[in-house]
Amino acid sequence: MKESAVAPGAILEIKNLSVVYNHRTLGEVHALSNVSLDVRVGEALGIAGESGSGKSTLLKSILRLFGAGETAEVSGEILYRGRDIMKMRPEELL
Repeated sequence: MKESAVAPGAILEIKNLSVVYNHRTLGEVHALSNVSLDVRVGEALGIAGESGSGKSTLLKSILRLFGAGETAEVSGEILYRGRDIMKMRPEELL
């Protein structure tokens, strides 16, 4: 049987997402390490955690919305409907 590229019913799949900021005074800041999750059709997902736990970094990674002057190394996969958004051109994200 052929294996599906998208988990059944998954709209968003995040696989082993890691983010390291290159801070000018602190050096490397490991903000996320190997985060994985799926959001399926009809599901809602809430992100909660303490200050500095990576909530904003997770969402900025998904949306590719790092601010001007922010330098971050992002690794892993972020699949939206089976397409890796980290490999998409900005105009494809609209």
